[in-house]
Amino acid sequence: MKRKKEIHSFKIIFPFVGDSFGGSHKSSLILIQELASIGHNVKVILHKPNSEIELCLKNISVKYEYILLKNLPGSSPSIFAILLNLLKSSPGIISFMLKEDYDIIHGNDLRINLTWGILSKLLRKKFVWHQRTVLSNSKKYVFLNLLGSGFIAISNFVYQSFPKKFYRPLEVIPNPIEIKSFDIKRLSFDNNAETIKCLYLGRVVKEKNIEVLLKAIKALSTSQQRLKPRYVLNIVGKVDIAYKNELNELLEKQKIKHLVTFHNFTLNTQMHLTANDIIVSPGLNEGLGRSLLEGMSMGLIGIASNSGAHKEIITPFKNGFLFDPLSSESLASTIKSLSKYNIQDIQNEAFNFVKTKFNTKEHASRVDAFYRLVVPN
Repeated sequence: MKRKKEIHSFKIIFPFVGDSFGGSHKSSLILIQELASIGHNVKVILHKPNSEIELCLKNISVKYEYILLKNLPGSSPSIFAILLNLLKSSPGIISFMLKEDYDIIHGNDLRINLTWGILSKLLRKKFVWHQRTVLSNSKKYVFLNLLGSGFIAISNFVYQSFPKKFYRPLEVIPNPIEIKSFDIKRLSFDNNAETIKCLYLGRVVKEKNIEVLLKAIKALSTSQQRLKPRYVLNIVGKVDIAYKNELNELLEKQKIKHLVTFHNFTLNTQMHLTANDIIVSPGLNEGLGRSLLEGMSMGLIGIASNSGAHKEIITPFKNGFLFDPLSSESLASTIKSLSKYNIQDIQNEAFNFVKTKFNTKEHASRVDAFYRLVVPN
């Protein structure tokens, strides 16, 4: 009887900056947990204290340690600043690289990718550059080929932002989304609905285009001929204070402050997802749209700007809706039109789409196969 061939496991290092916690971290932590479950030895390095990441790592029993750094390359776009911060960051990381026995370093953030990517190249170590946002048109990125052993893009939209002449392994692997048990929330968008709750879940920053969402709520509130339905908006996420002040000024001007509520960032996003009916992703040129996918997986109706990777997620009128990102009227009209559609069918399509395409085990399996491409036996 033939013995089953043993599959070689890897020792993998995941460095995190540690000064924030968002969708990319959630995706990375899901990947780390799944990689550990199939036998890989995974360790996390934190460059700044972060209680949220620490708590998540403890919950999934993943080892971590600190290499404390003040600034990393990429904190400033200046070439001089990049080189200076690299020089300051190098001693601790190089010491770790020389003493630690590992197969792959997996980077998930521009600052991590620049720091560990450059040092990995110098020390001839295998480095996987995981690109979760669209690359800018900066000519600096023509040097990407030099900084990684392999590259992962989270969407076709991100993939297309890579330099045209690229000779390193480069693959599109969508982010993993954890699927909870699906019990369809019965939604009603007709005139019998008392209140329709819209949700924005993500960073509250200028590039997320939240103004168009506020103006849409204003348009919906002024177009109502009757008291029902009442449209309200919940905004959940870490805020840029200056931008929040701009939004509050707009709320005062539009006289809709009573319809919009800001909520602090929380790891328990499920609490907000279950409490709302619609999830809106108004951002421009998003690399993917994690919050949108999480909402769709839990029965919320997904409405997103017709730009970036949103077009890879939403099939209009089948599993969600797209709107003109520059038009609050387009968004308001889309929300008002929901009563025309079979909402349960759209919920089912959305759930099955997320479950199939963003499966956590399939994601880990594809990353594992990519590692084996980068680090052949």
